[in-house]
Amino acid sequence: MKIDSHKIILLHPGKTGGTSIEHTLRDLYLGKDFKLISNIANRDIMFGFDKELKIYLQHACLTSYSKLNIQYKLYKTITTVRRPYERIFSCYYYNGKSKYMTFEDFVTKELEKCYYASINTGYAIGHFSPQYFYIDNNDYSVTNLVRLENFKEDCYKVGIGDVKYHFSKTVGTSNYKNYLDAYSNKTKDIVYSLYKQDFKLCGYKK
Repeated sequence: MKIDSHKIILLHPGKTGGTSIEHTLRDLYLGKDFKLISNIANRDIMFGFDKELKIYLQHACLTSYSKLNIQYKLYKTITTVRRPYERIFSCYYYNGKSKYMTFEDFVTKELEKCYYASINTGYAIGHFSPQYFYIDNNDYSVTNLVRLENFKEDCYKVGIGDVKYHFSKTVGTSNYKNYLDAYSNKTKDIVYSLYKQDFKLCGYKK
């Protein structure tokens, strides 16, 4: 999401709590009556489905911003992040994978393909894209990170303030008090191997 009037860009990897912040930024800078429409691209605010890039603009990474000639270095950039174990588990349910296969089967048989969809195109596609696409691009690094695990405090630290919307809970995950209970040692190793750079950049431990 992009707010030109205050030179703010929110970079939002899927399932990291960014939707809550998008609605807060809308309230603060665009007005509560402003409609955020998901199926119509609005490049002015970077929101909605873009048929050319085939992505939702609210999930555009730094490379996508470059493709659209947006000078993101002139903005205050904020990226929402989440520990990859919890994020991938949430994405599994959110994308309806649980209807067709167990989490174990998904991680061992399909996750790598979902991951490389973004690697092969060079920009983030879908919820399973690595988060480092939203943090690093060539010589530029985002320094304002909002970790979902420390959401409220980090929002204040980066200057967003009180976020009253809560959209991050995914149906299906509520059966687990600890998402790691869904993992085996094998699936943990696979997720860590694929998303190792996310663990490192975002400061998460294995």
